[in-house]
Amino acid sequence: MTNSSGVATLTTTTATSDAVGTDTGGVVASFAGDDTYSAANATGNLVVSQAATSLGSAAGTASFGGTATLTATLTSSVTNAGSRAKTVSFTLDGTSVGTAVTNSSGVATLTGVATSDGLGTDTGGVVASFAGGTNYLAAPTPPATWLSVRRPPASRASRARQSGGSATLTATLTSSVTNAGISGETVSFTLDGTSAGTAVTGSNGVATLTGVATSDSVGTITNDVVANFAGDTDYLQSQGTGDLTVTS
Repeated sequence: MTNSSGVATLTTTTATSDAVGTDTGGVVASFAGDDTYSAANATGNLVVSQAATSLGSAAGTASFGGTATLTATLTSSVTNAGSRAKTVSFTLDGTSVGTAVTNSSGVATLTGVATSDGLGTDTGGVVASFAGGTNYLAAPTPPATWLSVRRPPASRASRARQSGGSATLTATLTSSVTNAGISGETVSFTLDGTSAGTAVTGSNGVATLTGVATSDSVGTITNDVVANFAGDTDYLQSQGTGDLTVTS
């Protein structure tokens, strides 16, 4: 229906498959005529512009001492649906760390990113960007967050042996992220259910407690030694058990 100026406007949700650009003669308008006016036809051009895009808030997760995984979601402002097969670029702490292609949901995921960030949330540390393409405009840079998550280390089973009436207790403290020994951490030992003392881990993650009095008989006592690491600002608590081997 034409308005007071004679303009008829049709708004439709029907999608067009035309590419960005000008489709000459792609639009045809016709008027069938009535008692007052005769029929008329006209053709015009269809101008298809690039669709605007938006990037959902970028985010990152990592374990202390490990690598990070960065994500961002790219959507079309026309359909509000995810835009697939588009390349998203990531920076971490101001440094370019790589690109990832969006999946069918518009999510780009970049894995294995090296980071030296400490525990906690590094606000604004992750930035995702989309440069645009043939059919889509570049996306405005969204607010971003960087989340560093700690993971507990693993403690290898403790062991001990008797020598001249006293025992030597050992335990190895390792990071479950890097599988490497953790140095400079205090490990507490109990023997036969009684606290036997503490020892600090060396460069290879091994804590050794010597001169521990024991009255156990010759043989192997299963799970008689318990090593405990209380955790600290970088690592969670862990505990390991092992056998006491008493020799004559």
